[in-house]
Amino acid sequence: MDGMNVAPLYRTFWRRFWAGYVDAFVFAPAMALDAWVQHHWSSAEARAVWFAFYSSLFPGYQIYMHGRFGQTVGKRLLRVKVVDVSGLPLTMRQAFRREAINLPFALWSLIAGIVLILRGGNPYDPGPSIDYGPPALLPFGLFGLEILSTLGSLKRRALHDLVAGSVVVRQGLVPTPPVDDASPVEDTVPAPVRPPMTGEFACTACGNPVRVGASHCHSCEQAFTYRDGEPVARS
Repeated sequence: MDGMNVAPLYRTFWRRFWAGYVDAFVFAPAMALDAWVQHHWSSAEARAVWFAFYSSLFPGYQIYMHGRFGQTVGKRLLRVKVVDVSGLPLTMRQAFRREAINLPFALWSLIAGIVLILRGGNPYDPGPSIDYGPPALLPFGLFGLEILSTLGSLKRRALHDLVAGSVVVRQGLVPTPPVDDASPVEDTVPAPVRPPMTGEFACTACGNPVRVGASHCHSCEQAFTYRDGEPVARS
């Protein structure tokens, strides 16, 4: 999938694939708890409220982790990171836009599941299951578009990356401008993209801005501790 013409910086297809399985494993306990709730709580209204909360966990996890760290647990273990195409850390707004493409089906699934529960059904019973209707085909279409957009880009940018203005790179490396797919790429940390602003300081390793209180630089992975409120690089 990551062919010879793709720069090593962007050869992340299989890492992202396996990162998805890691994140699914992270959420396995929540799924088990949901199954227990649906089988043991007698109140349909309480089960519907829980189902709404449970259904929001994974989208919320994706948005928060990408917006705050640029990585989910799976991506961190597989050493890939989502950044802005300029090389700056991903913003929370971009993280929301990146996930927004999946939210319509997530909302439809939530509504269909609540309807089933309030009618006395159980999503985990072998009998009547959630009826998603025609929108059930939506995820398959989106998946196909994601694959096509990923394989059609030399930076392996999926459809949600195009929407959010993001790109997935190997951890510790960020793309250097210009950022179009035909531009040459160097697998090195670039020069500082801008000077630090209020609430930021310059990384001692690469010079890029780092939020005060952050444990590491998103550009070069330099770790920091703080003494008397001042950042100190960790070796």
